[in-house]
Amino acid sequence: MKDQIRVLESALGRAIEFRIPRRGEALELVSMVKKTADHRLTDIASRVGSAMEDLNDVHYRLALERFPSRIECYDISHFQGEGTVASRVVFLDGRPEKDLYRRYHVREVTGVDDFGSLREVLGRRFENDQSLPDLVVIDGGKGQLSQAEAIFKELGVVGVDLVSIAKARTERDFGASEVKASFERIFKPGQKNPIMLKPATGAFRVLTQVRDEAHRFAITFHRKVRAKKRVSKRKSNNKD
Repeated sequence: MKDQIRVLESALGRAIEFRIPRRGEALELVSMVKKTADHRLTDIASRVGSAMEDLNDVHYRLALERFPSRIECYDISHFQGEGTVASRVVFLDGRPEKDLYRRYHVREVTGVDDFGSLREVLGRRFENDQSLPDLVVIDGGKGQLSQAEAIFKELGVVGVDLVSIAKARTERDFGASEVKASFERIFKPGQKNPIMLKPATGAFRVLTQVRDEAHRFAITFHRKVRAKKRVSKRKSNNKD
């Protein structure tokens, strides 16, 4: 403790005096601050512990090679093939790391070409940044997973778990009284049948949150791009 105090005094350029209250308002204030700090630390420890339990569930249910400390999810967004954009969201230890989010303008692809769009986005990501995530999640079904597999092979990406997540399907027989709904489905390379994500499980919480966040981020960006184009077109028409 004395060494830390000396360092602090050296940094401040003056001596530091410590007072330990033993009664009165000062003691009550210290007690209140301590209780608040204890409560805050307990809350943080609880949330961290819960996130780790959820990630353990992802690791177990998906039988991943790596523990999913860093998860990246990609989503493609366009309107009838126009203004295609993409998003990447990153979760570290089960929590969104927004400083690592990325938006992409898809420039090399025209029309509806999700494979080409995904190839461009993943190429820009893995060719320009050699750091590897533990798990990459693609928004989509078995077809999107096959596309991502081919792209990984082409780019030489190894040592990264890859899955796709497809939304639950809802079917209704109007002659029946009940609506039939499937679970969220996870597709893995080399595995014919999807893994069903049951609600209220840790894997469900993590993977649906990651997917929904990527979708939200992509849609928000796409709307901004479309709005900007409308304004630009309006200005151009006014000049004419």
